[in-house]
Amino acid sequence: MVNVFDIEKTIDLVAFPVPTTNYLQIATSGLPIGEEAQITVYDMFGRIVHQEEIRPFSQLVNHKMNISQLQAGTYSLKLESNDQQGWTKFVVIE
Repeated sequence: MVNVFDIEKTIDLVAFPVPTTNYLQIATSGLPIGEEAQITVYDMFGRIVHQEEIRPFSQLVNHKMNISQLQAGTYSLKLESNDQQGWTKFVVIE
């Protein structure tokens, strides 16, 4: 049996522009203000290729992430904070 309290809350997030080359803009809302949130980027094989932390100072978060070190390909991005998480995909081109 699944307990409703065990189900994580979903974070709505948008990553743009897609495709991209040097940076990715991440927009979301509803993260706890002042608490750390973890951004993790995975390659197509599930390997972690980039991580960084953000600390929202308002309900609306618009974070610019430098991804110039990533090779061309498709990536998954996870944003996680406390019991919330959200996923999106993006494409890097050369």
